[in-house]
Amino acid sequence: MRLLATMWSLMLIMKLLDKGVCTTQGDNRSGFPEYRLFPAQVHSQPRTYAAVVSPPKVVPSQDNARNVYRVGAGQAQDSSLEENTSPPKVDPITRPEHGATLPSDEDFSDALTNQPRLAHLRPQTDSLFGPRMPPWSAIPESWNGHRYLQFKVHQFPMEDGRAYGPYKVGVGHYTFQNKPYPLDIKFFRASYQFGPLQPTSFERYDWTGMDLTDNSIFRPDPELLRRVQQRIGGSLRFHGWMPEPVDTVAGTAMQGEYLWPPSHPHPYRFELQMSQRSRKLFLGGALTELTRRPESWPTAWTMILPATEGEAERRVLMTNVPPEAYTDLSRSNRRSDFWLFHEAVLDGRNSNLPRMALLGGMFLPKGASNILQHEGFIRPAVNHLLRYHVA
Repeated sequence: MRLLATMWSLMLIMKLLDKGVCTTQGDNRSGFPEYRLFPAQVHSQPRTYAAVVSPPKVVPSQDNARNVYRVGAGQAQDSSLEENTSPPKVDPITRPEHGATLPSDEDFSDALTNQPRLAHLRPQTDSLFGPRMPPWSAIPESWNGHRYLQFKVHQFPMEDGRAYGPYKVGVGHYTFQNKPYPLDIKFFRASYQFGPLQPTSFERYDWTGMDLTDNSIFRPDPELLRRVQQRIGGSLRFHGWMPEPVDTVAGTAMQGEYLWPPSHPHPYRFELQMSQRSRKLFLGGALTELTRRPESWPTAWTMILPATEGEAERRVLMTNVPPEAYTDLSRSNRRSDFWLFHEAVLDGRNSNLPRMALLGGMFLPKGASNILQHEGFIRPAVNHLLRYHVA
């Protein structure tokens, strides 16, 4: 009796299980029962994973004021997703928090090849003083397959309310751009604060046998640049001079303003530096004018800045050179001349080796040298500089 009851119970359980897990033939195209782990009344959709190999897409943020660029998640290539109006699925791969800024594809490639380049980073904002990021961005057309060659320094305002820039830097820019710049801009500071350099007079040394152009440096010391600017501007204004624009293009320099120097980003620091090619070009032009012009028609002058309280005497080589060869202007200006400014320094790191340092370049009105000479501020530089020696 007990055995019959047990057999009947087993048959009842098997019948119930068969009804619970066996689907009807109407729902199954194959005509055979389909067995699942759980009842088929709830069919969860299969999970989808974002393609790891698809690059992230850089999309602009809604915050237009900051112009922040953020990296969005890669999207699947299935066209059916575009027609799906259901809420997006939660990706099982951990995503960054909303608004997080990620490195670009170029940064990731540089990291893989163990060739970090800070100059290749994209700026987080268009502000000149953005946090931890350079104020320049790469020009896409300058990509050569390995790195960017040219960059754009974004326009930025200063305390005087004036907007400076934008500027172009990098390979291919070897002459002055006809745009002014704030002299104490921080990205040139390493050029004049690095190393023990003692100013001296370029007329005191015998430069015979020395490669002046290879040993030249770029030293845009703001204090010295202002002394030269004040010396020239004060004298010319006393004679009724008013600065005029050099070109008709908006944002270009006025007479008496230093032009943006050719430069390129430092590969590891947020600094700008001048290439040797540009330094040799400018000093070579100054020496050419110094040696070929007769004394009756000089184009190279010695500017003497007298010593004052706390400031030593300085002697600056002031040279008139053709603007079409040393600036980005394609033609000469009828009312302006372009001038280069150099100073000799002693390099304390190399046994006081004399070097010629480029200070900067600016446009001045034609005839400015006559006024400055009349005031006693300048005199013709010796045209035998390469052989000149003071015993």
